Amino acid sequence: MVVKHEHSPAVLQVVRYGLPLVILIFYVSASWNFSYTPDSAFLSLRMAQDIVGAGTIGPMPAHPSGVPNPLWSFLMAFAALVNVDSILTAKVFSLFFSSMVVLLSYLLASELLRDRFLAFCAALAVATSGFLLQVAPSGSALPVALTVVLAGLFFMLRNEYLLSALMLGLGTLLFWQAAGAFVLLMADAWVNATTARHRMRVIVVTLLVYLLTVVPWLLFAALRSLPSLPWLTGLGDFPGLSLAHGAAIVIPAVIAAIVLVGIIRRNQFNGLARESHVIVILWASWFLLCFALWGWDYFVFALPVIVIYAILSVYQLALAPRSETIYAQALFLTGLFILLHQLAFNQATKPLMAQTERDTEELVELAYWIKNGLPDDASVSAKRPELLAYYAMRPVGFWAVGSSPSTEYVVGEDEDVWGYSVIHRASRLEEEELLPGAGRFAVWRKK
Repeated sequence: MVVKHEHSPAVLQVVRYGLPLVILIFYVSASWNFSYTPDSAFLSLRMAQDIVGAGTIGPMPAHPSGVPNPLWSFLMAFAALVNVDSILTAKVFSLFFSSMVVLLSYLLASELLRDRFLAFCAALAVATSGFLLQVAPSGSALPVALTVVLAGLFFMLRNEYLLSALMLGLGTLLFWQAAGAFVLLMADAWVNATTARHRMRVIVVTLLVYLLTVVPWLLFAALRSLPSLPWLTGLGDFPGLSLAHGAAIVIPAVIAAIVLVGIIRRNQFNGLARESHVIVILWASWFLLCFALWGWDYFVFALPVIVIYAILSVYQLALAPRSETIYAQALFLTGLFILLHQLAFNQATKPLMAQTERDTEELVELAYWIKNGLPDDASVSAKRPELLAYYAMRPVGFWAVGSSPSTEYVVGEDEDVWGYSVIHRASRLEEEELLPGAGRFAVWRKK
């Protein structure tokens, strides 16, 4: 069994000053891509427009099956009510909460690894992840959701179940899959209770806190005939699985899996009971299942846990029990993860973000052209409708990939749309010259 380690003053100084520096560097690095805003981020902003303008809340035309994260939408609506730019607010909050993810990764690692230096290594590895660097400036609800879910896991490990239930209740108001994490919270409370009476009291009070957080929205949704399950408005445009991207995912996951097998086979490891480690493993597995079902957005919730357990492998790989050997291996492993993360970010994520920025410039131009150049009663659809609807301040339907459009006007990057003719093409900014009609996106009118 590994016990909590007493650090030398030098190690404590590294952690004390290194962690704020890592968070600052992460914030600055993510801010360099501040202009990156995926189309999906405008879904909640459009809902905030409806809340402020018409006082209504409901499904968006392109997403009739669910209401996207009411908590985030109401927060953006409040920003609009006090005359603060909604997009700027969303992106600043996104950057702030992504920085909180780095801090929470350190706190989680401290609880699981029982070693401040190894926790610092885990936080450093998480801060260099291309996933988090892409999520941070996006202005989506994903960083807030990730923050409250990780906070819920942290409080659970400290047996502060009421705070954990509150965090997971807020998470459920952002995406319904957070309820799965709450079920695991209840399981942890059941396993770690000292007596039957204590178990019943903790479970009842924890459940009450969670219900008091979630039920008001469920009642409101029922009274207004709204879909009650909030869906996460994530990015939806993560890069495809390349060699660099795959290595950055698979290698830490394989190392973490080996460590987890070793933990499960032991009765006690690192100061936490085996049952507690199993709960954390199931926690990460739940979000990996969500990732398999609904996409890359949910992988980010499991990422810090994967990195933390991968760092934990230094205890199994150490040739001697001395801390110097363990720390040297931890630094080597962290350096490997940083290398993998940065290769994936620069080869796959960064080019995608740059293309999204260029597309956003063109779509914003077309949105203003639609707003000023088309009749108010004209029907418009697009494969990426959220940004257009936000800036044009009018409904824009969803033109599904592989289907034929039926509206009077469509917006897309297609070279040809059968039955339609181009009436306006976006400009493109290239080499500091505005090239009219050279953009990828165009407005098409039915012949």
